[in-house]
Amino acid sequence: MINIYKENLDNHLKEVMNNDLTNIYNKDNKRASWDDNIWIYVYEDGTKQNIYFLNPLLIKNPIRTKNYTKNEVLDNNKKKVAMAFTLHIISTFKNKESIRHILISGRYFHILIDELHLLNQDILNKIYSSKDDMRKLKDGSEFFYWCQDNGFIRKSLIKPKIKDVNARYADEREERKKSKLPDERALSALGGIFNQLIPRKTDDITPIYEGLRYHYVIGMSALAISSPNRVSAEQLTLRTQDLSKYTDVQLKDNQKIEKTVYWMEWQGSKNYKDNRNHILKSMKDPIERTLNFFNKICESTRVLCRFYENPTSPLHKLLGNFNSELISKFNLNIPVNIFQLGYILGFYKNQEQMIRLDSKPKEKTYKHISELKNSDKLRYRRDNLNTLIGCVSSKYNVMFDILGKNSTVEEFQKRWIQHIYIINPLFPYDRISSNKIKLSESLFCFNGAQLDLGCNQYPFQKSFYSIAKLSSLSTLFSRSLKKWTSNIKRGKNKTIFEHFGLGSDLYITPHQFRHWLNTKASESGIPIDIISMWSGRKNSNQTYEYIHIPDEDRISQIAFINTNEDINKKEIKLISFEEYKKATNNDSASITATGICTQNLITSPCIYLNDFVSHCTLCVYSCHVKGDSNALDILKKDYQIQKIRLYKVSKNPQIRNFKNLQEWFKIHFYNTKMLKKLIEIMTDKELKDGSLIRFIKNSNEFKISNSTTKKVNSLTVNIINVDKALNLIISNLKNNDKQEDSKELSLLLAKFKLNK
Repeated sequence: MINIYKENLDNHLKEVMNNDLTNIYNKDNKRASWDDNIWIYVYEDGTKQNIYFLNPLLIKNPIRTKNYTKNEVLDNNKKKVAMAFTLHIISTFKNKESIRHILISGRYFHILIDELHLLNQDILNKIYSSKDDMRKLKDGSEFFYWCQDNGFIRKSLIKPKIKDVNARYADEREERKKSKLPDERALSALGGIFNQLIPRKTDDITPIYEGLRYHYVIGMSALAISSPNRVSAEQLTLRTQDLSKYTDVQLKDNQKIEKTVYWMEWQGSKNYKDNRNHILKSMKDPIERTLNFFNKICESTRVLCRFYENPTSPLHKLLGNFNSELISKFNLNIPVNIFQLGYILGFYKNQEQMIRLDSKPKEKTYKHISELKNSDKLRYRRDNLNTLIGCVSSKYNVMFDILGKNSTVEEFQKRWIQHIYIINPLFPYDRISSNKIKLSESLFCFNGAQLDLGCNQYPFQKSFYSIAKLSSLSTLFSRSLKKWTSNIKRGKNKTIFEHFGLGSDLYITPHQFRHWLNTKASESGIPIDIISMWSGRKNSNQTYEYIHIPDEDRISQIAFINTNEDINKKEIKLISFEEYKKATNNDSASITATGICTQNLITSPCIYLNDFVSHCTLCVYSCHVKGDSNALDILKKDYQIQKIRLYKVSKNPQIRNFKNLQEWFKIHFYNTKMLKKLIEIMTDKELKDGSLIRFIKNSNEFKISNSTTKKVNSLTVNIINVDKALNLIISNLKNNDKQEDSKELSLLLAKFKLNK
């Protein structure tokens, strides 16, 4: 019997496979086919994305240059479906990261299903019931709906919702917040490394032709600590510049006080306009050292970029601010060839400078690099080529495709510049994210030899004539701060901390700089709108996601609450509630009978249970307000009830033998003591009305935020020995089976209409 869903899929694949694979190549840089296991998609801006058709259950960190076995590759049918889905996604979405996540989730979704056309609701529910699978299927909706829209699966299927299982408990939420902040030991270590690598004086900066990897990483780190920005998108597109300043003179007590503000010209990102970005005053000296260093060190590569832009320019137009004693050998008013320029820039200072030319057999003709003419014919041998450009290619066919065979200097130069434009179609510009920079004006402009780049991304990347792409610089920065899983497995690339002998446990991610600065700014009392502008955000709401202060500490930043005597005490909770929402950006908070609930009850229904009349008391999400007379009245009556319940159980002979009753007593005894302490705090005359009180069970303390001083105080409760209390009751218990009725209990229960 023909399955209509399978037939729809087969017909779709036949149709799609007739289309041209535009801008898609295989790992050999040839036009891609449906038989390849890896596609390389080239975006309009020239950036590339590797797309792997491998089994995601077997291959976690794919490598483009590796050959995979038949078992590691998706089977033929699943691979063709994945390829068709890929074509749909790259034609629909533009954001590179979104495409990557969607394709990974799509392949994972597909691999969990034996046959698409046999998918039913039970199988679908089972897939989404797994905690591990849920996380990997986070972006799997596109694949599911693509299959439905094209008739590959039933229209009646309903995709289960993915619940954020990690957001259920407050302590887990706080741990996730803390993980976004860096280990401050790493920041201190970076400061020490900075002082080792970056000279204090401009005169101490000497040309460096290799080994600049960690200088680059530490310079980027200094900028990241100085201003909360999107490190890769914004710092890598900074222009050469000096640190600017503005000094304002103010009169205070008839004395002139100067205040200086430091800033840099900065490209905005994510639609935030270019601006003069504020630099922390405490970072003035490190930033001046950083800018002086890279302005000078990277100038040789900027000269090279200007040469690639216009190789016929006279030498003096190329050199700009570059100085060298080697310039004197050349006429500044005429062009030079690529090797003469390399000689001037110092590429050959520490190596052999005599080059063997192509000549007749048994004849050996050598020439000094500085004397090479356009008509000289080069000899392509490994040692000779390594001297000429600083690296060789392991594949002769690739080398000859790019450089030709034993070309003249003029032909080599033409082919090499063509090679530069092929690997970066945007040249003389380069782009990262939404930001663009002319490389000859870029602060961070390196050649491959300076950073010791490998040749994995493109041939001859390690040459001192190659120009490091911004995408390579971004990857190098992040991998030098924290070892990636793939690097750990392959034993490659030490982090900057390991390189300087500081251990492998230290790390930091580029984005943690931004989180750390936003948090420190908030702790310093800087208004949220100012932090947002400083961070390059149009909307202040997102800034709250970057400020990782526990709610009880963030409450300390609540503005002064006017609690004059004429304000009705019944309104105090409402006022504190509004101030809490404003301070924490928590619109999902709600008012309860005894205070404020900070949990989002829409997405995370309440699962807290206690054995009190006042249900919310002692919950980690519950805040109580000093001066809330109604809440205090409820808590006092609740406390009286719990005392009587404890008394009644303490007189029950069964407590001697029943473990469950003993456990109930210990828990309830502890909670009742905490309830008593809460009442004591709420009746403390020294505490200002409007202050918020929160119980932290893990640390056995109350956090109290003073509405006037805006400070948070911690009140730790002495450890309550519940076992001792239980043993005392059991030892004093009389040997009678009847428990005396408590008239007091009966009267109190009747008052609350809780008696039988």
